Amino acid sequence: KRIEHVANLLDRDGRPALLSARTMVEDASKVVSAVKSEVDGMTEMSSDVRKRVVSLTHAVEERLGDMEALVDVIQYEVEETVLDVAAALRTTRRSASVFRKMKRAFLGRSR
Repeated sequence: KRIEHVANLLDRDGRPALLSARTMVEDASKVVSAVKSEVDGMTEMSSDVRKRVVSLTHAVEERLGDMEALVDVIQYEVEETVLDVAAALRTTRRSASVFRKMKRAFLGRSR
């Protein structure tokens, strides 16, 4: 009779505790599943952002290389133009000097 009484107590008091524990385990499982889903989403987003940053870095490096090449060409062209202007000025001064000497030779010294 005593065993029967203990069994009845366990059935009466233990059943709600077991149901409550089962509900807690199910809720915890849902929480773990939701957290895992969020972590997976964040990992995927992080991977996507990392890929975009790498792609952007490569694009910037390529553009900087193009800009460097452009600056080199501009620098070369400016240097060539400066040399051409200097040569033209030198030629103009020499020509002016030659004309002055010819003028003096043919017309005599003026003033």
